[in-house]
Amino acid sequence: MNNQIQIQFTGAYQLDSTTVVKSPLVTATAATDNFIDNVSVSCQFTGIGFDLNRETGDFFYAATWTNLDVENHINTWMEARKI
Repeated sequence: MNNQIQIQFTGAYQLDSTTVVKSPLVTATAATDNFIDNVSVSCQFTGIGFDLNRETGDFFYAATWTNLDVENHINTWMEARKI
């Protein structure tokens, strides 16, 4: 990642079986490339009363990837957890 990626979400999100956060600011903290075809993304979730780090899975790429690919991955990951 060339720049810090931050996305403000609104609403409630179920991050895992026991963790619900409301209106988190999501900051990408790492995008780890396996140098073949896969990037693993880690994020920090912050808001009133919480500051959490989570792995947000990975995405595949064909030739190269950009920060926009990381943003799209985070948006998709969060949309799947919106409650």
